[in-house]
Amino acid sequence: MPITKRARTAVYLAGRMDPNDPMDAKWRKDLTPFLENLGFEVLDPYFFEPDQLAGLKAGRLPKGYKHWTELRDASEPHLVERFLRYMRRIIKFDIKTVKNDADYLIVRWSEGCKSGAGTHAEITIAFDIGKPVYVVEEAKMPSWARACAEKVFKNFDELRAFMTDEFGVNGGE
Repeated sequence: MPITKRARTAVYLAGRMDPNDPMDAKWRKDLTPFLENLGFEVLDPYFFEPDQLAGLKAGRLPKGYKHWTELRDASEPHLVERFLRYMRRIIKFDIKTVKNDADYLIVRWSEGCKSGAGTHAEITIAFDIGKPVYVVEEAKMPSWARACAEKVFKNFDELRAFMTDEFGVNGGE
């Protein structure tokens, strides 16, 4: 789904996106109604992923593969190349969204973020262009990533309290 010009303030949800870990999608699903009730538009990369892969035949996986991310470790070079095409499209889309469409980033920094690169990149880009980054730190952040955060919270309840105090009802409009 292409992002269009919006009337509301937008919050991008950053964090690990492992299809094998249900918590990576659950926190987004749980937080979205709260943010929408504050008046924010929620930009969730989990929601956008199917559209990012449109036209790349993401649904047509070779026998034995359950998710396109498994192609990363395939023994056949053409499958690895397919994985890289998918990832490059997602990377470009996510960077564009952070740069052009998001006003804030909310990040769930979990243990899995340590081995990835997307969350690191998203928060660094947001910091570089002056967009606030609010982090729920479930695992210790590297110094670089921590320095990109405007505020760090111990849990989502602390984040919700801050967002309510800071933005109030319909504060995102």
